[in-house]
This record gives sequence, C-alpha cells and structure tokens, in this order.
Amino acid sequence: MTDHDPTSSSSVGDESPETSRPSPQKKAPSPTGRTFTPEERRLVLDIWLRSEVSAGRFGELVGISAHSLYQWQRRFEQHGPAGLEDRPRGQGKGSSRLPEPTQRAILMLKRGHPDWGTDRLHDMLLRSQGYAASPGAIQRVLIEHGYEVVRLLIAKARGQ
Repeated sequence: MTDHDPTSSSSVGDESPETSRPSPQKKAPSPTGRTFTPEERRLVLDIWLRSEVSAGRFGELVGISAHSLYQWQRRFEQHGPAGLEDRPRGQGKGSSRLPEPTQRAILMLKRGHPDWGTDRLHDMLLRSQGYAASPGAIQRVLIEHGYEVVRLLIAKARGQ
C-alpha cells in the first residue's frame, strides 16, 4: 500500500477542472444587499427599457436579478406605477389562520385555566374539543389577544 501525496495532481476519483460541473447553488443575495424604493424601481425599469441591454447584463450592472427586472416590467404593464409600490408580506398581525371556533376555544380554555401553557392547551383541545392546533399556533393566538406567553425549553439530562 502506498502513501497518498496530497500535493500530487492526480488521484483516483478526482476530476480535472475542465471536466467538472459546477454544483447547483442557492439563490445569491443581491450584490448591493439593499432593496429599491418604488421610485428607484420606476427609474431602473425606465433606464433598462431604453438601454436595449439584456436583463441579465443590466441586472449585473445595477445589482439586481434579471428575474426582478422582468417581474417589475410585468407588474408595471399590468398595474401601472402602482404595480411597483411596496407590497405587504405575510399575513400581518391579527390574522391567524386558525378557524374562528378554534381560536375561541383556545381563549376560553386559557381564561378558565390561566396556568396552562401552550402544550397543555394543545393536548386539551385535541382530547376534549377535537380541535387541531399546534402549540405554536396556540401561542400566536394568545399573543394576538394580549396574553404574555413564555415558552420554557427543558433540556433533557444527557446520558440517562
């Protein structure tokens, strides 16, 4: 058996740079690391459309993806300048996805048993009411209705 020399240029299973393929990459963040205001979006879109440069090349120059340029163009064509305005993300406060009866059951149980935590409420909802709600969803409902929720993480003893 021979020793492997790490400085040698060839070893079994290695590929030369000419034959190796790039690995798939995750979406890269914006090179500028910033977001654009609606006015900046309008300006960038206008300059790009007048420049007759490809979206990929222009995007590299300004620090955005070609996909974003095409998305801005489509939104502008469909909605005019309003299409380039900031849009709200997520559901926002006070818009739990749980059905109203489930939310009411959570609040009734909490009022009747203020010392119960989210895990206990979860168990009791399933057992007695037949409502399915994760402890995290229960926590969101309680917070939305003014309760202060403290999640305790109990570490398991190692080696037992």
